[in-house]
Amino acid sequence: GGRNLIALGLEADIDRAARWDLFRLVPEFDVASRRITPARDVPAEPKQILMAPRE
Repeated sequence: GGRNLIALGLEADIDRAARWDLFRLVPEFDVASRRITPARDVPAEPKQILMAPRE
């Protein structure tokens, strides 16, 4: 989690991981072929997601 990243000096990765819609591609591990491939059924357009503001 976040504490592990901080302990490793990778604090900037926390902000990067929290960004929405940073990539249009989602990886998926295919167990049968043991390969990482682009995920299926991922919409091309980002969805509007409403979240409560951080306090």
